[in-house]
Amino acid sequence: MTTRQVGILGFYLAMYIAIAGCGGGAGDRSTKDPSVRGTVTLDGQPFTDADIAFINPTTKGIIGGGRVTDGAFTFTCPPGSYKVKIQASRQVPGKVVAHMGNAPVWAESLPKIYNDNTILTAEVKDDNNEPFQFEMKSKP
Repeated sequence: MTTRQVGILGFYLAMYIAIAGCGGGAGDRSTKDPSVRGTVTLDGQPFTDADIAFINPTTKGIIGGGRVTDGAFTFTCPPGSYKVKIQASRQVPGKVVAHMGNAPVWAESLPKIYNDNTILTAEVKDDNNEPFQFEMKSKP
């Protein structure tokens, strides 16, 4: 497994843990957090099948996140200033890892300025958050 694949798997594992921790049970912190919603576009078109995460800029920990489906997302997140990371891995056609039973090779499909070296930010308020709009370009 390449370093890149390990990094991508690590991100998805962290997203799973963050999302699983954002339940809505009684006494759960997330029931008091404001709702965060918005849209993600790529070259002006709704972007689908991606993960979005709000990252604490100091600790680098994922504070909230979810799936981008049909260009839209929604989740709860505590108020604060965040870096925003959007990841969308795609299978690389014709590439496999032979020593892993011909497992497909996956690679990030978005430019690094939207994930590893993100320039995206968000400010979550206590309430009345306007929808966030993240407009990406395939060739920034």
